[in-house]
Amino acid sequence: MADLTKMIVVPMDGSKNELRSLDYLNLIFGPRHNLDVTLFYVLSSLPPIPLEEQGMNRESRLQVKSVEEQNIRMAERILREAKVALVRKGFEKGRVKTLYKRRKVGTARDICMWADDNRADSVLISTRGRSRLQAFLWGKSLGSYWNIVRFARFG
Repeated sequence: MADLTKMIVVPMDGSKNELRSLDYLNLIFGPRHNLDVTLFYVLSSLPPIPLEEQGMNRESRLQVKSVEEQNIRMAERILREAKVALVRKGFEKGRVKTLYKRRKVGTARDICMWADDNRADSVLISTRGRSRLQAFLWGKSLGSYWNIVRFARFG
């Protein structure tokens, strides 16, 4: 009987310590397991007030578009570096997928809803290296992960 393929979602946030999640994944599973890894990045959203203003001029719209494009480039860079790190650890390039999405509800909930919708087997969450500022900017979403994961239909 062939081994079942398992899918693990690894949220990426651009922090210096995010690669520890990849080290942990390598330590626990390693590249020899039948594992699909999805590296997931949730794009930051801009405050809704300026976006909703009807009188926003052309220059302001261009500035908003520029910030959105910078966010996408940053996500692509972070995901590319993480994928390279996993491939260097021996994971097959084709089994490591990268994905970024715009924030809809909240970072933690968006990741967990995507994982649930795509029938992921687990979400690997790193708690190391978070400063108070990072927790504030992330909206203390790490605690939200645990509340959300309890109700997800994993497994």
